[in-house]
Amino acid sequence: VIAIKPMAGGRYLGPQAFEFVFDEIGVDACMYGMGTIDQVRATTRAAKQALGVTS
Repeated sequence: VIAIKPMAGGRYLGPQAFEFVFDEIGVDACMYGMGTIDQVRATTRAAKQALGVTS
């Protein structure tokens, strides 16, 4: 499954969005656009939390 704009078209929803994309829809891979370092950090943190990655 390929997702387009899985994070609500730029409206960041945090870890809940990742959980929905990976668990509810069953997406295998996603690409996210980010414009700032803070967005990269927040998105990475949320993805790791949703996927259960601790490091």
